[in-house]
Amino acid sequence: MRDKINRNAFADREPLDYGNLPEVTLSAYGESSRTESVPVPKQQAYTGRVLSSSVANTPCIDLGVDGMLEKLNLPVCTPENHLYKACKEFVTENRDLGTAYAYLRPHLHDFIVNGHVSDTLKASEDDKAMRQNMLVKRKILDGDVPPRRIWDLHANRVVPWWVARKVPRAISHAWVKDMDLKSDMTPINGYEWPVPMPKDADLNLIRIEMLNLGAEYIWLDVLCLRQKGSQDDGPCSKPSEEDCGCRECLRQKEWKVDLPTIGWIYHRADQVVYYFSGLGLPLSFKSGDFESERCWFNRGWTLQEMRDNFCIAGETHDGGAMLVRGDKKKRQKFRNCSQVKRLWRSKRMMDDQPISAESNNDNMFLTVDMRNLLEKKLASLRQMQRQESIFYILSQMQRRKSTKPVDKVAGLIYLFYSQYIPIYDANQSAEDAWTELVSVTQDVFRADLFFLYPGPGNGNKFWHPSWEQVMTETLPKSSLDKGLYTIKVHRTKKGGDKYYGLRIDSCTVEGLGVESSRRGELHLNSGLKKHTFKIVACHAYLIPDGKYTLIGTSKHSSTMEGVIWVVGKLEVLGKKFRKVSVVSMADKQQEEKLWKIEAHRNTATSLL
Repeated sequence: MRDKINRNAFADREPLDYGNLPEVTLSAYGESSRTESVPVPKQQAYTGRVLSSSVANTPCIDLGVDGMLEKLNLPVCTPENHLYKACKEFVTENRDLGTAYAYLRPHLHDFIVNGHVSDTLKASEDDKAMRQNMLVKRKILDGDVPPRRIWDLHANRVVPWWVARKVPRAISHAWVKDMDLKSDMTPINGYEWPVPMPKDADLNLIRIEMLNLGAEYIWLDVLCLRQKGSQDDGPCSKPSEEDCGCRECLRQKEWKVDLPTIGWIYHRADQVVYYFSGLGLPLSFKSGDFESERCWFNRGWTLQEMRDNFCIAGETHDGGAMLVRGDKKKRQKFRNCSQVKRLWRSKRMMDDQPISAESNNDNMFLTVDMRNLLEKKLASLRQMQRQESIFYILSQMQRRKSTKPVDKVAGLIYLFYSQYIPIYDANQSAEDAWTELVSVTQDVFRADLFFLYPGPGNGNKFWHPSWEQVMTETLPKSSLDKGLYTIKVHRTKKGGDKYYGLRIDSCTVEGLGVESSRRGELHLNSGLKKHTFKIVACHAYLIPDGKYTLIGTSKHSSTMEGVIWVVGKLEVLGKKFRKVSVVSMADKQQEEKLWKIEAHRNTATSLL
């Protein structure tokens, strides 16, 4: 299924010629009826071959088939023509012209040149079957799940993902306070649900900016991800309580798959566009904004939304200070670079004066300090993308906030490269969600949790830390060498956890039961001889004196150099290992000495 989706359904096809539409200019005033000035230059106007909002809203039944063809600048057809029949269906179904164009546009070449179109009904059925079959026992079987819907900017309509002809871009944005939100019903998503967005923002202005950035299709959560609706929602009349209940059930059903797979679009998107100050709002950071819980850099969901190939929207300078990242050059660049440098280095900027769209507007600005801090935070997130340590990712999530505790766990899914994906359950505790995520996470990450976290888990499992522990404690800085593919904690078919590797069945650990000393001794018998080894614990977890079982990593088959030992006890009739802490040999000589006496064996161990 994964190859099928990636190669066929969402392949980056060559751009088609959509030159049928006449060229129009979309203006901020005409599209949104804004009376005040628009501070973002790229939201002010766009000229291209697209539908205006008023034309897109025109009912097909008012135009008839011939009127539709005329509006779309398409050739006149006979009733036997496939294009004529397709238009007739939109008239019969009382759709608007924007919806009709969104569905017809990718197939116009087939209609006009070949006289027929591929089976869209089959594409729709295949998509429905894919989403039904991928969900098994609270798990999504394939992580490469495309979004359910995409915003067609040319037609200004939300369409199913299979209608799109190119891999879309994606919008990532900060959320403003609830008191600053509005919920708008809009024909863009067919009045399916109210769209929550900042009161000062407008979807049509966002559309203009995205078109100016060169986007054709884009994914925006509030438009493409079903939102909560109230009984008063609706373009014309109030829905019944039964309708509202059905809508809410449908939202919950879709969210099981759609929320945990949000990371797909950000990892696959051609480019990610960031509104750091709120959806559709001008880019603005003042002192203290970066510490706000609602800051983009402090939200749990946005951690997985970072991409190397990105641009920043809402800039109040036309081509002046927009940060851009590209896959090819892999380095930061600026538009009109020399001009920007002169601007930033001028005395006015060095005096920490604001960059502003208007000289008397103090609310839309980025001082040099704020700009530098923004770049520093972006650089830190880009560094995370190159990290292979689960602890580094978790440390980035620690200070972030979320509406529901479980959201932070869901925001880690694509960063963990899990084999499967747990469904989203809003009523689930964060600890249970974390346990489910660890159970499907790649084996090498699970090994990091087992061997490098210094203490036992205090949640659902002993062998790995709980959610509370990874969110509140200082975490290890290192990770196991991912080239050592044999160091893995496997998931068993019955849902248990197992490690195959070095094990010393019986030994005594002493000297690590007090905080003052982190050096101790390991005593074990080999044949008739007793052996003592120097060990160290590079952490504060106490290990009471006593008899233990050790489970270790091994870098090579013929040495114990650098081996990390998990200290624990075999419980449940001696078959399952309960972790206590971790230690290592004091030096290389101690490692070689331990290896020579051959007190270990390679075996499978079930973990509690």
